[in-house]
Amino acid sequence: MAAAWGAIGVMTAISIAFFYYLGTKIDYMGSRIDGLGSRIDGLGSRIDGLSANVESQGTALGSRIDALSAKVDSQGTALGSRIDALGRQLETHVTGHRHVG
Repeated sequence: MAAAWGAIGVMTAISIAFFYYLGTKIDYMGSRIDGLGSRIDGLGSRIDGLSANVESQGTALGSRIDALSAKVDSQGTALGSRIDALGRQLETHVTGHRHVG
């Protein structure tokens, strides 16, 4: 009977040591998870800052494109008017100098 109690005592000591070991590992993993969580939170705020920067640049780029579009439209209108005027001059010149041949 003493052997049985001895075996129970040894098994109890092993179980307590095993649970202590597992508890230590779980605590270690918890602290690592907390550290990774704070890193993720830091990256989230960094991404938010970069997103705001990209949105700002996108807005500025849109404004520049709109301004350039208006300038191109204006130049296109002016160029169209000049081409029409040159066409009229050419027509006047051709009709004024008919070749008799």
